[in-house]
Amino acid sequence: MKINHIHENNFASHLTSKKIAFLLTNKKGSYFTLGIDSKYSGFFYYLNGRMFKIIDNLVAPGYLREVTNNIYNIERKRGHYTESFFLPYNKSSLVYQSEDVNELDLYLDIRESYDNRQWGRFYEIKEKDGCIVIKFVKKTDSREDNSHNKLEYRLFLAIYGANLEYQKIEEWLLKRYAFDEARGDTSERYVYFPLKLRSNKFVFSVSNVMTKAVKEAKNIFSNLHRYVLFQKQQLKLIMKDLKDIELNLAYVNALNSLSSLIVDKGMFAGLPWFFQFWARDEIISLKAVMSDRRFATSIIDKYITGINHLFKSHPKSRIKSADALGWYFLRVRDYMEIYDLSAIKKKQIINLLKKSIEILLKKNTSYEGFAVNNALETWMDTSINHTDTREGVRIEIQALRLFMYNFMYVLTKDETYKKLEESLRRNVRNRFWKNGYLKDGIDDSTIRPNVFIAAYVYPSLLYKEEWISCFKKALKALWLPWGGLASIDKKHEFFKQNYTGLDNCSYHRGDSWYWINCLAALVMYRIDKKTFHDYINKIIRASVKDILYQGYVGHASELSDAVSQNAQANYCQAWSNAMFIELIDEIYG
Repeated sequence: MKINHIHENNFASHLTSKKIAFLLTNKKGSYFTLGIDSKYSGFFYYLNGRMFKIIDNLVAPGYLREVTNNIYNIERKRGHYTESFFLPYNKSSLVYQSEDVNELDLYLDIRESYDNRQWGRFYEIKEKDGCIVIKFVKKTDSREDNSHNKLEYRLFLAIYGANLEYQKIEEWLLKRYAFDEARGDTSERYVYFPLKLRSNKFVFSVSNVMTKAVKEAKNIFSNLHRYVLFQKQQLKLIMKDLKDIELNLAYVNALNSLSSLIVDKGMFAGLPWFFQFWARDEIISLKAVMSDRRFATSIIDKYITGINHLFKSHPKSRIKSADALGWYFLRVRDYMEIYDLSAIKKKQIINLLKKSIEILLKKNTSYEGFAVNNALETWMDTSINHTDTREGVRIEIQALRLFMYNFMYVLTKDETYKKLEESLRRNVRNRFWKNGYLKDGIDDSTIRPNVFIAAYVYPSLLYKEEWISCFKKALKALWLPWGGLASIDKKHEFFKQNYTGLDNCSYHRGDSWYWINCLAALVMYRIDKKTFHDYINKIIRASVKDILYQGYVGHASELSDAVSQNAQANYCQAWSNAMFIELIDEIYG
């Protein structure tokens, strides 16, 4: 199969034997994806913080042989004709068009995204103002719920088309999802086959109010050219003039991908299943979109008044985050380098930082002054049989604390924070710096890529030659020939060379994370771009390959197998996009 990428005068093409998946969003939380056999594929509708799956699949006749990513839409060649998919921004609609009048099989699986219950699903087909309307009602069922016949929600799917014809099928079919089975996830469901549709242009609109769905479907059908033109014009705002065409296309697609994860309340951690606002992920990703002052300001302001969220991995989680607070103040520093703060807001920031340090000194600091975290509180938040939890004193957490002390001193000139910084730096060097390398933990010499985070956050921890030595030792243990870093020493007993899915055994013990790869390339570039030139270049090329030709075309994946490069886990990850953007911005300007 052939993959094409087109943006303005840039064109790139690639042949692959693998299935090609894609993702489009409406930049309001809803999204559409096809190409992999997963229960997370289809058309999803985001409403008031809840994600609902609507369409499971749209099946047209003909052999799929080519996919073209125009960024604003996706085109697929089937046999002798081309079909296209488009999501208008800020609308809850999907547009399907075809060069020919074809039959289109519609499969539905209306449910909340994580809801695998099978009973209590009711569909009804009718016509309304020239539209086909499918009403869905979800009720509880005593076969899998604590109550029976209790209404949970209603949703309406309106379908409007050119000279639309349809045939009712109204059958339930058992669907098996190979992608989910490979991950160890629930992989069988009954989906509903309501209709065969016949036209060359359809609009599918969803709402919890029938009249709204009907109105939107007809409006988009009549004004489609305006929506398409607007989104084409928006893409002109994210141009990048790089001589390398594939690099240019990867950069523009990464910007679009990251932008597509921004919704009203913040930035999703990723799609298709990380549609939450996680403080750590959101804050780490912020620098890549710092030029969007409105959004950057909204994130900075959100955590000024919501400090408690920075102590958690995400607002509803019971698991605390040991690093989100430090990352937040690092991004505040980045923000202040671009924009002026009002006197009032600067005072708020200082008070927040002061309060945060007071809390950390009281609750998360050892008698020697080290920053202490509990189990599973770092970004490496998985374990194996309750071991390898990274509890205790960890290198990147020390670097983040050092940055906070330094930043507070810069803002206030209070010598108290200078002394805290100097004392902790001295202690970290004494206890972590051994044989030309920084240990991962105070009592743990395991080689992991967290030394690169430490260098990114607080480069003053070591001198240049020390960092070079540290990176060389890390690369010897972690480097993967295809252009990535393993998440643990390749000789470690926990190392897994292949992604193991939902059991998480490989997640932080082998899998190569694209955001960490790009961050590592960035700090190697800052420390000594000549010495580490080949590593930096290979990491960039690997991310370009991932964005353009793996996972969801045009999006950066969460991670890869260690043994060979591929796309694994979440196919669109915010911080993978963000760190690639940040890396390219720094190197190429």
